[in-house]
Amino acid sequence: MGEEYPTIFYYSLKIIFMENVTVIYGKEDLDKIEEMKAMSIDYQRYLKYSNKLNPFTVFNQKETDTHVYWSISEAIPMFNNKLFLRFKKKHGATYDKQKKTIKFWFGGTPGSSSNMLKQIMTHFQLEWFINLRHKESIANLISTSIFQRCVRGVITNPRQLAKAIIASKTNLRNSGLSPEALFKLFNINNYHVTSLDQILYHIVSFKQPNMYIDYLITKDDYNDPYVDLISQARILDKKIDMTWSDKRLKEEHNNWTREIMALEILSVEQHDYKYPETSMPEGLEFIKTNHELFEEGTIMKHCIYTNYAQRIKHKSYFGLRYERDGVRATVGIDMINDWRQAQSVSTFRLNQMYSRGNSEVAEAHKDIVREWLDKPETQEYFKLLSTIKEEEKQALIDLWV
Repeated sequence: MGEEYPTIFYYSLKIIFMENVTVIYGKEDLDKIEEMKAMSIDYQRYLKYSNKLNPFTVFNQKETDTHVYWSISEAIPMFNNKLFLRFKKKHGATYDKQKKTIKFWFGGTPGSSSNMLKQIMTHFQLEWFINLRHKESIANLISTSIFQRCVRGVITNPRQLAKAIIASKTNLRNSGLSPEALFKLFNINNYHVTSLDQILYHIVSFKQPNMYIDYLITKDDYNDPYVDLISQARILDKKIDMTWSDKRLKEEHNNWTREIMALEILSVEQHDYKYPETSMPEGLEFIKTNHELFEEGTIMKHCIYTNYAQRIKHKSYFGLRYERDGVRATVGIDMINDWRQAQSVSTFRLNQMYSRGNSEVAEAHKDIVREWLDKPETQEYFKLLSTIKEEEKQALIDLWV
């Protein structure tokens, strides 16, 4: 468990010496400091001011007839005519044997320090808790009151602990989450599940939280269709239905994106890009306003609004929406100037064409856009758009129509 070592506890800046304190870890560093203190004062000064000494952590445990104390401190080497240590308390806990109560220092909780928690659980022989795969994450979910019930033997197994956690949290108590479903997460061997407190934060967004936990347990890749919906459900105070089909999930994602965008875009003045009508391939259309551009970037999860809004506004870049044969993509058309000519010549090319999250689109779909761009009349159309002034656009639209 550790070694006996005379060390220091302090509270409220008062140093209190205690005998026979068990050093859980940090003894090797303490021994080194003791060896240095036996050296000459000149050498001690050299060690301190040449940055040879670094702070280190000391974890102590002390037991008396009435109490057990645990303390984690940062030991800081100092020099004032001689070498000494200043202890800065970080975490601590006190167990009162008569009252059978445990208190965590400095407003801490059972999850404040995983190292201290493990030592406390070992002291009280809570093997069932120690053996839980996600005990550190579970510790963040439990209150001091729940932990005391574990120490006293009122809670004696993981299923009882799961029930107590749900009962202690209003959002979980009203969510429909069952203790058995939460228990399944305690020892889940799935590398996708690393933070139980985050999962429990998420499940309140589901109509069927138990089904969502079953899904997490069986999922075997990082492609989670619920990630975006969870944050959206929080914002809009909605619930995700685990029985929705993939098609329904996408529909709800798009609908919720528009609802959120309607809130976000309220602070942005709408700008109409004023594109005249022109002949275009099936499924291809201009993104006509900055609000539509914002929505496109949000739905498709890419940077067209963030990176290209100003260029699109000034007609040196063009954003289009593409949907054909089951393929949905965003198209970016760039204006290229050839400055080698006597007069600058502008041509327009396909700069990028990506599906949701910048995923690739088959070349056959890109070829449809390229063939359209290669037409002389299409190039002329873009040249007119890119050269006219803002006040001339409406006249051009009227003429074109």
